[in-house]
Amino acid sequence: LVKMTGKETIEQPVCALFTALGVHFGHLVEHLAGGSEEGKAECIEAVKLFSEAAKKGLALPDRSSTLRHAWAADAVGEALWKAGEALDGQAWAAEHIAPLVAALTATAEKVAANPLAASGGSGTLDAHVGLALTLHAQSSSSADSDRLFSLVTDAEKSLVLWDKVFHKSTGVREALWLLRCAQVLYQRGSNDKRLGELLMWVVCRMPEASRRVAHGALDTLTAMAAADAARLWKLLERSVVAELAAGRQPVGGSSWRDVLAAIAGGHCEQHAKQTLLVSMALAAHYPAATGEAGSLGRQSGLWISLAQRVGVDPADMCYERLDELLQVARQAMADDTKTADVTAASALVRDLVFIGGESVAQRVLEIAHDEVDPAALKAVTDEDIAVWQTPADQLHTDPLATKGAAATASKNVRGKTSDDV
Repeated sequence: LVKMTGKETIEQPVCALFTALGVHFGHLVEHLAGGSEEGKAECIEAVKLFSEAAKKGLALPDRSSTLRHAWAADAVGEALWKAGEALDGQAWAAEHIAPLVAALTATAEKVAANPLAASGGSGTLDAHVGLALTLHAQSSSSADSDRLFSLVTDAEKSLVLWDKVFHKSTGVREALWLLRCAQVLYQRGSNDKRLGELLMWVVCRMPEASRRVAHGALDTLTAMAAADAARLWKLLERSVVAELAAGRQPVGGSSWRDVLAAIAGGHCEQHAKQTLLVSMALAAHYPAATGEAGSLGRQSGLWISLAQRVGVDPADMCYERLDELLQVARQAMADDTKTADVTAASALVRDLVFIGGESVAQRVLEIAHDEVDPAALKAVTDEDIAVWQTPADQLHTDPLATKGAAATASKNVRGKTSDDV
């Protein structure tokens, strides 16, 4: 396989070839990292052969960028990402693997100095692989990882977080390595709001997103939530709500139910679970999330299922955190020009009444009584009341019957003057 790598330049065969090479390399790394002595010498010799070829591949010039990207992402990157900390302290890894990570780290530092100088999203692919591996694999030195972390997170024109960079990353490989970069930055402590924008761009807006990208995004969110779900939601909330309010759906066959469940199912201290559910309550009731666009008459069940997922009884939420939940709804209804917000808040109140029954309904009526504007109440007409009393699946006035009545009236007034009509 190594001997074949220099004989193919067409992109699809190259990707297939290097994917196969990466799988074989991954098996060697896994076998050696496991500490087995069986065939150890032969495996180390094969890793040495691979490493020598990979160092040359990672140093290829821009005119051979297809091969260089394949070496970085498919052959080297995938195997080392899966190995992770298993390589730490291994003598053979320090000799044959560390130089590969160092080469990718150098590429990341070089591109980070001027990300847009790279030609398109694929031009930053090597750098994204280097960043992800440097912060993820312990075979790289702490000084390298600290320096690269600061270089990426402190810069306004960031290698990862700048929208002009990640908007160009439109391929499957580019998206997956962007997600991995976001994951390692988060795990290293970054709370940059641009992380949320990046993640939601991949989830909802990435062109030509595939099922593989959708699964990769869910895997990334799950891994990030496993560290701290409440912190992740705080990072994502603004971007998630913006996408929901705009009515956008996750691409690649995923759904908002999947996305919100991945976040809510992460690690969270017991006392913080209810707080997390309060903060996610409005998002879980947007029509884009529930799949009930335009429906005001049914309970969504999504927020209830999220509560059950984290081991919280929704009824307990109604009794213990009712005022906070109603305050969320009231704030969303404050600006009635934001239709999606008002619809989500109405659905939230409806779910709370459904769960808590008469006591919750009475509390809602008390709030409405205190806040209703008498002047606005006087403006309500009999027609408004009749429309509100009409069942959700019916029209108050049949437009066909109205049109027929108008036509009949027109026939009855023929011959009269315009003033009489």
